[in-house]
Amino acid sequence: VSYKFTVDDVQNFGLYYAKTLKEWRKNFDKYLLRTNNEMEDTFVRM
Repeated sequence: VSYKFTVDDVQNFGLYYAKTLKEWRKNFDKYLLRTNNEMEDTFVRM
């Protein structure tokens, strides 16, 4: 079995990806605050 990753349209990752990453980070930081930073450092660094 051969697995291959094919990019069909690079524009899907284009202009809005920075905003997506910013929102993910904001949500992750809120989650950390709710859990009183009980996550292991290894998980947080990932």
